Amino acid sequence: QRITAYDKRNFPKSADANTAQFGARRVSACTVYVEVPPRVEYALTPLGETLIQPLAALRDWAETHIETVIAAQSEYDLSHK
Repeated sequence: QRITAYDKRNFPKSADANTAQFGARRVSACTVYVEVPPRVEYALTPLGETLIQPLAALRDWAETHIETVIAAQSEYDLSHK
């Protein structure tokens, strides 16, 4: 899995900070190509790949319960004005 140029353009600060943190923890790897224009590719390491299944489970949970979460947040917001 790679972080694309789209991701970097649309989430520049968070993408830079997150990729640096993931790289430091050996979750992702960065390959820099000396080209014009410069090209950088990010990929999951074997350790990072172990996160795919638990994150997919979290995504599935969120998709299943999104309406309940939104309703609870709205209810909370209304009661805390």
